[in-house]
Amino acid sequence: MSPYQRRAFAACIFALAFIFFYEARGERLISVGDNEQQPANASLKEHYWESIGAGVFVVALGAILLFTLRRSDRIVRFSSTELCLFALGVGVLLGTAIVSWVRI
Repeated sequence: MSPYQRRAFAACIFALAFIFFYEARGERLISVGDNEQQPANASLKEHYWESIGAGVFVVALGAILLFTLRRSDRIVRFSSTELCLFALGVGVLLGTAIVSWVRI
């Protein structure tokens, strides 16, 4: 996997996990129309844990795939900018999960 493919794949993993973490608060990220059903107040905690679990699964599976799809003939070198962006992405995901929990 080339560096650009790895970065694009990491961005897709981040986007999908962010959607799960954002929607854990019981709101849709993009709402089209009024027929969208919101979870009942009694099941908000259950919905939160299901969404967070799905997001963590996506991040874990993505990390495993990023590691296993690397080229075996090359040593993977991460630039400092790329490592900073990975750390920023994880921080944004954790912050979104905490804000979603507070909103419940």
